[in-house]
Amino acid sequence: MAKVSTQDLGTQPIGKLIIKQVFPLSIGILVMSLNILVDTIFVENWIGSIAIAAIKYAVFLATIVIAYYLNKEVKSTLLIQPVEKD
Repeated sequence: MAKVSTQDLGTQPIGKLIIKQVFPLSIGILVMSLNILVDTIFVENWIGSIAIAAIKYAVFLATIVIAYYLNKEVKSTLLIQPVEKD
């Protein structure tokens, strides 16, 4: 994965920087979605529809928890990060 430094933010084109940030995130979301799809297929074939509802509910709750802690992480990073003066 290409690392983006603070010096890159002021010198490189914005399109290139967005691609560097979005591509790894998109791959992660794709892998997570495929995992959920495969889980659903296996559960549907061997356990039943009630178990599928349980998986969907668990995925929903996990997404809410992850979003909450990512929000906290971003807020704390913004509060702790020193301001650079020119």
